[in-house]
This record gives sequence, C-alpha cells and structure tokens, in this order.
Amino acid sequence: MAFLQTGRSQTGIAGTLNRSKNTISRKIRRNFFEGKYEPCDAQVTVTARRKNERTRIGDGEGEIVYGQNVFLVTLVERTSRFTLCTRTQTKCKDEVASVINGLFDTITGRKETLTLDNGREFAAHAKINKRHSIDIFFAKPYASWQRGTNENTNGRLRRLWPKKFDVATLSQEEIDNGVLLLNLTPRKVLKGLTPLEVITGKRVALIT
Repeated sequence: MAFLQTGRSQTGIAGTLNRSKNTISRKIRRNFFEGKYEPCDAQVTVTARRKNERTRIGDGEGEIVYGQNVFLVTLVERTSRFTLCTRTQTKCKDEVASVINGLFDTITGRKETLTLDNGREFAAHAKINKRHSIDIFFAKPYASWQRGTNENTNGRLRRLWPKKFDVATLSQEEIDNGVLLLNLTPRKVLKGLTPLEVITGKRVALIT
C-alpha cells in the first residue's frame, strides 16, 4: 500500500520485495477496493477465500493451520512463517506429551510399551519415557498395522463422530460420554474384556 501511494510501479515493488511481478500484480488485482489497495480489507478477503484451503507455501499471502490455531501470513511476513510454525509445533508437542503423561498417571496396571506414528506432535516422547519408564516405538511410514489398536480405535471414533465433523461443537460431557462408551466396548485383543475392566481389574456388567 505504501509503495502504491508513492507511485511506485508494480515492477519496482516486485524488485524491492524480491517477488515476481505476477505475484504483485495478482495480489493487487484481487484485493483492490474502491480504486485503491487497502491491506486490512485485503486480509479479510484472503481469510474468507482460503477458509477451507490447505496451507500454501508459495508466493503470496496465506495461512498456517495447526490444530485449532490459524495464523495469517501476509506477503511481507512470508519469510518468517517457518519460524512461527516451529514455535507452534514446540508448544504442541509439549502439550501432547503432558496429556499422555496425565492419562498414564490414571492407569494402575502395567504400562510397558507405546507405539506412535511419525507426527511431529510426538517429538517430546522422551518426557513420557522418563516419567513412566515406557519403551516407545515408532511405526514405519504407511504401516498402519503396526498400530493396530490405534487404527481400530480410530474406526470406532468415526462411528461416533464421522470425518469432517467439527469436534469443537462438542461439550465436555459429550466427549466424556464418548470416551466412556469406547472404554465399555469389549475388545477381541483383550479376550472379550473392555478397556475399563483391564485398567481397573474389575468386571463390569454390560447391558445391551
């Protein structure tokens, strides 16, 4: 906006920002309001336009989406987007490790192994190993059978909340009820027992 107001050409703007002329031209053309380029209105338009798109790493403005957090990235800020993403991932992996540790704290039975996929959210796995002395393994890429229980549980979760379901609309009570239902479902791998029975060591009368 500042360059345009001083009469700078699109070619000059592109050279200063180290971007192609086509990128600058496209940005101005898409976000021109009432005869001028206004960055605030442009950002609102960008957000609406890309609400359902995946993250783009090319030239121009975009979003970094990580969990429930959405970070808007403008053209000038593009060079710092990876730094921002790294900060978010660091926070995420620490939170994931904390949640897993909290869950294991509630289990009184044996806790020997944990198999994870290769997502960056599990980068802080050493904190889990240190706290609970659990041997942690990572499945090979595209080898979902190495995490059989995980995949089976995902399938059960989809029966409750299908893909693309907005879990943010669920209340804590609804989530707790869903978890309880899963833990009261007999599993073949547990020889017909439910996860709750295995964890507590007590039999539960199931009503169908």
